[in-house]
Amino acid sequence: MRWSGVVIFLVTYLLVSARRVGWLGLDRPAAALLGAVACVAAGVLSPDDALAAVDGDTLLLLMGVMGMGAFLVVDGFFEAVEARLAPLTARPARLLGAIVWGAGGLAALITNDAVCLLGAPLVVRLTRRGGLPPVPYLLALATAANTGSAATLVGNPQNMLCG
Repeated sequence: MRWSGVVIFLVTYLLVSARRVGWLGLDRPAAALLGAVACVAAGVLSPDDALAAVDGDTLLLLMGVMGMGAFLVVDGFFEAVEARLAPLTARPARLLGAIVWGAGGLAALITNDAVCLLGAPLVVRLTRRGGLPPVPYLLALATAANTGSAATLVGNPQNMLCG
């Protein structure tokens, strides 16, 4: 049973590490879920142990943030912010600064996960609009959100749940 767990872990790790396994049609979350199901099916984890490993509070918090993001999309919030920040795409350094300072400041007020979940689509839209590569700006968003979240108790889900 121990070797089956190691094999399942390695296969899952390879699948999650791949951007997308085209011939399987799996993305990262699906690969992780497949690994979890394989662990239970192979007897590496009991169904009770697998269920105990899931933190319901964190899932509810993240689902709430995603729901909030969906409402903001319907409300047109992202289009309004994009229109306001669009002129910054002509000067990439200013766009980067706006992302860093905005994400860092917001992450001190709401969770860093919320900032990343809500900010990533906006950053992608802005960089596409300006013909800029999105990855450096997304990394800046994540780094700034993580840094800004350390400023307050509510900036980080772990702090919120423990505090």
